[in-house]
Amino acid sequence: MFYILSAEMIKAFIMGLPTWVIVLLCIVIFMGVVGQWALYAKCDLPGYGALVPVWNVQLFLKIVGRPKEQGWIVMLPPVVALLCLLFIPNILAGCIIAGISLLPWAWYMIKVFIEIAKCFGKKETSSFILIVLLNGMYLFNLALSQEEKYLGPIYKEGDKPSIF
Repeated sequence: MFYILSAEMIKAFIMGLPTWVIVLLCIVIFMGVVGQWALYAKCDLPGYGALVPVWNVQLFLKIVGRPKEQGWIVMLPPVVALLCLLFIPNILAGCIIAGISLLPWAWYMIKVFIEIAKCFGKKETSSFILIVLLNGMYLFNLALSQEEKYLGPIYKEGDKPSIF
C-alpha cells in the first residue's frame, strides 16, 4: 500500500503529541540555536548565521576550514533518506535505502565534529568520543565556556581536505 503524507496527517500527528514532548522539542531547538550562535560568535563569524538554513552549514564548515562546496554532503543525504521513508511503498526497503544513504553523512559529520574539537585545542581521545556521542551538548559547552578558545581552522587556505 502506498501512503502520501498530507498536511492533515502531519497536523494530526503534531496535535496528538503530549505537551511535554512539544515543550522539550522547543527547549532543544532553542538550545541548539543559542549554542550555534555562540559558537559562530566565538569563531568570529556572524552569530545570526545560525538562523539561515544553508548558510549555517557553510559557516559550520568554515570553522574547520573546509570549503563551502562540501556542504552538500551535510544537506543532501538526510533529504534523500526522508524521501525514501516517505515515498518507497515497501517500508523495509525504504528503511534500508534510507540507512545506506545516511552512512556517508554520518561518517562525514563524525569527522567534522572531531575537527571542530581540534580547532579548540582538544587532542584527547576522550574529547573525540564525547563530541561524537554528545555532539550538540559538547558544542554548546565549547561555545559558552570561557576557558575554551578558538585556535583557528585546522585546514588553511589552499588545503584540499578529503571528503572521506
